Amino acid sequence: MSAPSLADRLALVAADPALVGHPVVAGLVAVVGELESELVSLREENAELRRQLGRHSGHSGQPPSQDGPSAPPRPRRRRRSRGRKPGGQPGHAGHTRRPVAAAQVDVRVEHWPVRCDRCGTDLPRIEAGVPARRQVHDLPAPPPLAVTEHRAHAVRCPDCGTRTRAAFPAGVAGPVRYGPRLEALTAYLRYAQHLPTGRLRDLLRELHGVVLATGTVEALCRRAVERLAARADRLRKQALARPVAGMDETALRVAGGTLWLHVLCDDHLTCYRLGPVATSGSSTRARPCTTASPPT
Repeated sequence: MSAPSLADRLALVAADPALVGHPVVAGLVAVVGELESELVSLREENAELRRQLGRHSGHSGQPPSQDGPSAPPRPRRRRRSRGRKPGGQPGHAGHTRRPVAAAQVDVRVEHWPVRCDRCGTDLPRIEAGVPARRQVHDLPAPPPLAVTEHRAHAVRCPDCGTRTRAAFPAGVAGPVRYGPRLEALTAYLRYAQHLPTGRLRDLLRELHGVVLATGTVEALCRRAVERLAARADRLRKQALARPVAGMDETALRVAGGTLWLHVLCDDHLTCYRLGPVATSGSSTRARPCTTASPPT
């Protein structure tokens, strides 16, 4: 038999007729009861912590990134050899870089020998054969922002004396306006590359020296959307007319609210439509599709 616990021994003491109702004994019994209850709770907590420390991705749903230092090393999966040699396989089309024609070269750098390799005599720049050619293909330096100034002249009529000024082209509004190429690049970086406004502004400033305010970025994107609205609507109608297409929807957080992002696609088109989350008694009609592009 196991030895009686402290609480049991105190209970025996408290049952002694001479000590019944003694305040010290009653206090000790209460304190020991609380300590034993706390001890049970601590043991359960200790057991749970030990169980969690023993968990790892090898025998639970825990991802490997959360494995602790005590987790056993994961077994390395050995790929079975298929008897192929490293590198391109027979029949694989090569992609060797080849020099372009002389007419396609943008910059030529001429290199002339200075002294004779044999006797050291200074050499004149007189060609003694076809020069050897090597090419370096690289990106050009990012150009700064190009400024085009439109000047509307005024002319006075020699007959009636009326002064007539030429009209500015469509799209040239206000003293200073950003052009369609910068607009297209801004919209591409925002919608195709998903750059945040801050990084987009930094990139344009570092590459092209143009400093855009946050509101200007939004305005350029809106102009691009308006310019492409008719084409996007035409592509949306083409996507909806497909006899077979894949459809899906997912919740999307926008400005602190939840919207549905509906997707319709086939081998040629991908159409997105943003609409409100349906609730009881509400319509599931969504906003019209604003984007249609080849699937990735």
